[in-house]
Amino acid sequence: MRAAYFDCFSGASGDMILAALVDAGAELEQIRSGLSSLDLHGYELTASQVKRASLRARRVEVVISSDDQPQRNLSDILSLIDHSKLAQGVKSLAGQIFRRLAEAEAAVHATQVEKIHFHEVGAVDSIIDIVGSCIALDLLGIEKFYCSELAIGSGSVRCKHGDLPVPAPATAQLLLGIPTRVGYPDRELTTPTGAAILTTLCKHFGSCPDMRTEKLGYGAGRADLPGHPNVLRVMIGQLQPAPSAESQSDQVWLVQTNLDDAPGQFIGPLYELLLARGALDVYVTPIQMKKNRPGVLISVLVSPEKLPEIEAALFEATPTFGLRRHLCQRSKLIRRTVQVQTSYGMIGVKVGLRGQQELTASPEFEDCQTAASRHSLSVQQVYNEALACYRQTRNLTPDVAQEPQEQ
Repeated sequence: MRAAYFDCFSGASGDMILAALVDAGAELEQIRSGLSSLDLHGYELTASQVKRASLRARRVEVVISSDDQPQRNLSDILSLIDHSKLAQGVKSLAGQIFRRLAEAEAAVHATQVEKIHFHEVGAVDSIIDIVGSCIALDLLGIEKFYCSELAIGSGSVRCKHGDLPVPAPATAQLLLGIPTRVGYPDRELTTPTGAAILTTLCKHFGSCPDMRTEKLGYGAGRADLPGHPNVLRVMIGQLQPAPSAESQSDQVWLVQTNLDDAPGQFIGPLYELLLARGALDVYVTPIQMKKNRPGVLISVLVSPEKLPEIEAALFEATPTFGLRRHLCQRSKLIRRTVQVQTSYGMIGVKVGLRGQQELTASPEFEDCQTAASRHSLSVQQVYNEALACYRQTRNLTPDVAQEPQEQ
């Protein structure tokens, strides 16, 4: 499968993404031809070779030759795309990106999507950047998309609403649950357009997947920053089969904090709070801290989209002053749940598979606990019968498939 990995060590903007794809081999003339079917006028798409901190890169710019451009809302932009002669897949992807952008703007301004006028985002250059990038991806035949953590910069950015902190509010909304890096240089590195494109395309953020790289592209940002190569790199190639193609893998965050000043009574409710907020697993390790104080290490596994809620819960419910987080690759057995009939009622049994090979089976503890309470039995009795019933009927087709919810 042909894949692209966006390496955003200097952030991402719409023009950087388009330039990187052109540099990787997407034909500029074919992109221009596709864009010409949009009912847009008064612009020119140019490309040049530049250097950013001594690194060669491609610079693609939209040069506006007419100031007579209407203010457009989401419906206007979707109509432009829909009435073009672009391929249906390009139209669909561009529409998804603009809808995501509109939803972020609506959330920031506490209004409805239909009432959003895009200002900078709806300008001709952003339309060209987004639609042009979708055309380029189609030309390159990319099926799967990955992205690094995004550098977002620091400081403030000037826009229509005045000076705003970096990341700009719409960018921050788009990057909820996405790994980011804040810091030098003191400027905006990731724009709303860049964030909308990448968060629509990519479901995996972190390290580069196993792939045989065939093409590289470097897209230059507008500014040439001393000592900082202001470029976005795209790596395009064929995904390599995972060591165990018959299992599943994903990425989770491991969030940790050390506590030596939390009463033990607080830890039990903390488990319940974190699991209720969406944690995949929570565990506590006794540790010895400075000044010979006994303490505990709180460790939480959480999916990327739930990361903000979990961090907020830890700050709210513990006396910690800081958290550590690490992005982890996770390998998982394929899970199925089978309902088996026992003399105590229906009990779910979790089955772990590697390909077609069954490696483990375990009755659902809460089902067993409920049945045991109802029949005044020990949980072990119900558990043993449920497992025996499953083994007798293991040729049953699983009726529910689901992802693991724990480590």
